[in-house]
Amino acid sequence: MNLLFVLEDGKDSCFYLFSLKDKEKKMLRISPRQQVGQHKLGDIYTAAADTTDFCRKIERLPFMIENDFFNENHSPFRVNNFLVVQKKSLSEFLFSQNETVLVSNPTTFTWHNSSGPDVMFKKGKLTLSQIGFDHFISYQEDAPGVFGVFERQEHVLRLIKNRVAGGTSLVNIAKRFKELTKLVDTNMKLSDAMKIFVSYQDTKGKKILRYNLGETE
Repeated sequence: MNLLFVLEDGKDSCFYLFSLKDKEKKMLRISPRQQVGQHKLGDIYTAAADTTDFCRKIERLPFMIENDFFNENHSPFRVNNFLVVQKKSLSEFLFSQNETVLVSNPTTFTWHNSSGPDVMFKKGKLTLSQIGFDHFISYQEDAPGVFGVFERQEHVLRLIKNRVAGGTSLVNIAKRFKELTKLVDTNMKLSDAMKIFVSYQDTKGKKILRYNLGETE
């Protein structure tokens, strides 16, 4: 099963291709600045008619055609499923009941602020305001060829899972799950999407093999 996950933020949206085949898990993490012909992938996404149309464009990326990351025999790679979450809605979901959120920053980085002073985020546990959280998960190239944002965004997905499944009250879990469904645009049954999410979260067996497509390739 192949899934395109989009953390939607306009032309700064980030793209994750997840493939689950015979218990082998692979993920391609793609920068919105990835150059495709004369255009950047983020611009191609915003110009696409819909997410299905964009999936067809992803399949035709030179990397997908020329590389054997997903298919050793170079057979066509098909993106049959997609799941899109808006970054703004994700933030509102996490901050709906609290003014701060606790994150675990995998590595120290500096947020390059175009409208103010730069902000340093130290490695380790951090308590963030909603503005700080927005910086934490927004796309940037931390340093030439360094894309720590992918790790940070994946960490946030784990926070969402813990927020939904945390606690013992089935009523509260069902309520939070219903809230989450309002954030998601997908062509899948949500139960199937959750199965993929559980598989992604499963730490037993083979680890996920990850590959990054940065700003050029």
